[in-house]
Amino acid sequence: MKYIKNITIMLFLASFSYTQAQIEEGMVLIGGDSKLQITSAKSTRYSDIGKSDGGERKLIELSPQIAYLIKDYFALGLQVQYANLVSSEISTLIAMPFVRFYLGNTSTDVIPFVQGGIGPGYTKFADFITYDDVSGERLTTESIKASILSYKLNMGIAAFVSKSISFEMSISYQQTSGEFKYNPLNSKEIIDVFGLSVGLGILL
Repeated sequence: MKYIKNITIMLFLASFSYTQAQIEEGMVLIGGDSKLQITSAKSTRYSDIGKSDGGERKLIELSPQIAYLIKDYFALGLQVQYANLVSSEISTLIAMPFVRFYLGNTSTDVIPFVQGGIGPGYTKFADFITYDDVSGERLTTESIKASILSYKLNMGIAAFVSKSISFEMSISYQQTSGEFKYNPLNSKEIIDVFGLSVGLGILL
């Protein structure tokens, strides 16, 4: 919580910086974000034999991105996400095209934005398939990959500390679903993620 408090103070101070942001057609946005500790990730598996709840887990995620402003305040870009569900041996890699709208004008230095994207990827996890008949001890593990599709919506603020550099904070919801290659039970994994992100944006 101390980390979140420090970020909030930094954004508040940035709002008094009196710099005039530039969010104009033809500029390139480079940046990324990372999830904070309060992120909630929940996995659920559906199959012909029913539904199983994987519970809530901590999530580690890095999401670098690049975008091009095709109009003032409107950008198209690509975000690459790597995420790992802690203690679950599940990791994902996603390439997600996105759109971003800045809601406001450059007469202020704290500018709200909304962003949404959808894209393909793959997930990998360790599936335990062989056990000792007597002791029940796990003998063999197999790494299984599955194609996935993910969409993400987030909204937040960009606090500009100069004409081209901003600190960003946003809340987001993301759903990722995938089906397994060997799938006799028609299994489908769905991961829902709610989170708070912080990041840095640079306009060139």
